[in-house]
Amino acid sequence: MPRISDPSKLTRIYHRLINLPFQSKPISTTPVPTHDHIAHLILEQKTATQALQTFRWASDLPSFTHSQSTYRALIHKLCTFRRFDTVHQVLDEMPGSIGSPPNEDIFVTLVRGLGRAKMIRNVIKVVDVVSKFDETPSLKIYNSILDVLVKEDIDLARKFYREKMMESGVEGDDYTFGILMKGLCLTNRIDEGFKHLAAMKSRGLIPNTVIYNTLLHALCKNGKVGRARSLMNEMLEPNEVTFNILISAYCREGNVVQALVMLEKSFGNGCVPDVITVTKVIGILCNEDRVTEAVEVLERVKSNGGSVDVVAYNTLIKGFCKKRKAKIAVGYLKEMERKGSLPNVETYNVLISGFCESGMLDSAMDMFQEMKTAGIRWNFVTFDTLVNGLCSGGRTNDGFKILELMEESKGGSGGRISPYNHIIYGLYKENRLNEAFEFLSKMGKLFPRAIERSSRILGSCKEGSIEDVKRVYDQMTEEGGIPSALVYSSLIHGFCQKGLIKEAFELMNEMISRGYFPIATTFNSVIIGLCKEGKIGSAVNLLEDLVGREQRTATQDLQTFRWASDLPNFAHSQSTYRALIHKLCTFRRFDAVHQVLDEMPGSIGSPPNEDIFVTLVRGLGRAKMIRNVIKVVDLVSKFDETPSLKIYNSILDVLVKEDIDLARKFYREKMMESGVEGDDYTFGILMKGLCLTNRIDEGFKHLAAMKSRGLIPNTVIYNTLLHALYKNGKVGRARSLMNEMLEPNEVTFNILISAYCHEGNVVQALVMLEKNFGNGCVPDVITVTKVIKILCNEGHVTEAVEVLERVKSNGGSVDVVAYNTLIKGFCKTLNPFIIVLQ
Repeated sequence: MPRISDPSKLTRIYHRLINLPFQSKPISTTPVPTHDHIAHLILEQKTATQALQTFRWASDLPSFTHSQSTYRALIHKLCTFRRFDTVHQVLDEMPGSIGSPPNEDIFVTLVRGLGRAKMIRNVIKVVDVVSKFDETPSLKIYNSILDVLVKEDIDLARKFYREKMMESGVEGDDYTFGILMKGLCLTNRIDEGFKHLAAMKSRGLIPNTVIYNTLLHALCKNGKVGRARSLMNEMLEPNEVTFNILISAYCREGNVVQALVMLEKSFGNGCVPDVITVTKVIGILCNEDRVTEAVEVLERVKSNGGSVDVVAYNTLIKGFCKKRKAKIAVGYLKEMERKGSLPNVETYNVLISGFCESGMLDSAMDMFQEMKTAGIRWNFVTFDTLVNGLCSGGRTNDGFKILELMEESKGGSGGRISPYNHIIYGLYKENRLNEAFEFLSKMGKLFPRAIERSSRILGSCKEGSIEDVKRVYDQMTEEGGIPSALVYSSLIHGFCQKGLIKEAFELMNEMISRGYFPIATTFNSVIIGLCKEGKIGSAVNLLEDLVGREQRTATQDLQTFRWASDLPNFAHSQSTYRALIHKLCTFRRFDAVHQVLDEMPGSIGSPPNEDIFVTLVRGLGRAKMIRNVIKVVDLVSKFDETPSLKIYNSILDVLVKEDIDLARKFYREKMMESGVEGDDYTFGILMKGLCLTNRIDEGFKHLAAMKSRGLIPNTVIYNTLLHALYKNGKVGRARSLMNEMLEPNEVTFNILISAYCHEGNVVQALVMLEKNFGNGCVPDVITVTKVIKILCNEGHVTEAVEVLERVKSNGGSVDVVAYNTLIKGFCKTLNPFIIVLQ
């Protein structure tokens, strides 16, 4: 965009614009600009100053007079750059300039601009601004103000409705009541939403479908699907959105029967669910291995005129691949293409995985090559999946070739070790151990920490230093490291040499769960260990039962567990039961979970421990089976045990993500009534739930309640509330809260600095940055980049450089994005090229 200060260039742009197809009539040789042309030109400008200059330039054009539309364009740009002082000057000049005051669209534009800037008090004052022009605010203006207020503070919005609208004789329309309903539902005030609905009816108003849908969505979001279904029955005209909400809710609950019933009702009402809802139904059916029904749903949707996109097809393809029917899945790939839904990288990745799972490696390679032909770029998942499949299937040399292609591609492995571990597993599986050790050594350049840990484990195993091995292994896994097949094999061998057969078996179980199946030499370590203990029969059974077995389903996991139960001198432990229950939960086999729990006292002489119950709680949480999560308390009591605080906290953590009111009820009725007040973690969970639902005032009450009990809220609790305040634009209140903290940390300062940057308050951002350094903290790279960006946007590039240097000198990290932001700032100066080269 040329600089506005050059009028000749602006005139040339104008002549270019008037030749755009704004009007059907021919343009004369001496065209008079239209209001649309000028409005478009103003909106094209990159700064508020340029927009204002363009507006003034147009004012001087012969035979041209500004209109409401050009003024609106200017005010929109000024609001975008938060030049509200100038906005008021422009508004004041309108009656004298065009002979009429600003119209309602201009005031609505101002309201929305103030709303984006979080200037809530000023939003309300727009009513007075309208009155200043001897005009009465229209319903459209009132509604726009209300719409901003409900997103920030529903109580303030309701007060505005009562005191500003109703007292002025403006009751509102459907849109007004819809806005208020939205505000109530955003804050999960569902009972008040029902009262609002009743109030509408008492005034003789018939709530429209949008209002009902808003309340339906809130009910479903809070797990009250039965109540939502009853509410739907009141509706005169449920629409597609209504059915989307209910079907999605049933899918989230895992209630496939009701989801299908509601889908059928949708078709019966002449409605077709949207593609996202259709995909959810297909997904839940495929998860339950009901792929044929998923196909029927897809066909019904298409026959009723609904749309099906690539994500829906991918979900169906994944369902077929899960059932080891990858060839059938390919048929749907072809159908996608015929129907105009082009397959994407996810489509091919799912098919490659499906063929690898079925042992059809040539077909997997064909899919890989087909991606190239189709112009679809391979990503990390593509490479990782194929390398894994090839190496697991005994074609490690081909796996090497794919790994080389990955390393040559843009991004490579992105610092992820799994493809390299697959290669090690392939070499290990093919008994090419020397090559595996050599490859592991070469990996040290890419993954120094992981390989250093692996080398220490291998060395300690060789020397027989089992205690060192355990310590390093624990350190590695705590850091998130994934041991390779070589590490597992060496550990199993080392434990067996020391007679720790039980520990060796547990490691072998873990190894298999990672997808690494032990080879004969690893089995031999266990067999030799058993033989040394005189357990020849057990050694033979081990060889017979394990060779060729790989656990990929819940049934196979159960079989392996039962096999281990039959080993002589072997008894299961809490850890092996926990591993089994975790897998059963993953496959949603909760019926089997309860059977396994019931057998534990008789099998190992003790009831399930707290870790097992926590595993079950998390599994039920992932499955969205919220009522069953709460029932875990009764399940613990069934074993004559008292639920531990860890179990209570795990339940609470699941509940707050679904329904904060239900979580608080659980805390009061299940925990406090049992004499369990909780700890820092408990109160942190509740604070997280309140803040997730923007119930900030209740968050402060929660904080006060902690203090009244003599508890000192920890930094995590404060930071949770700080972040919610920042997210809701209440930065001043966040700053005050920070002053209460005993030990603000890096996260605290990141939140406050980011908040000031978001507000455009560069001075306070820098003050907080300085305070951050003074407390011995260093902001993270994302926060640093925000500070650099806001400085560069305001032309303070030198100060941005100083910030970058201060961060580095204090040990902070600066990445390519931060440097790019700084370079972009320099490029706005007169001599950017020298700076960029530097």
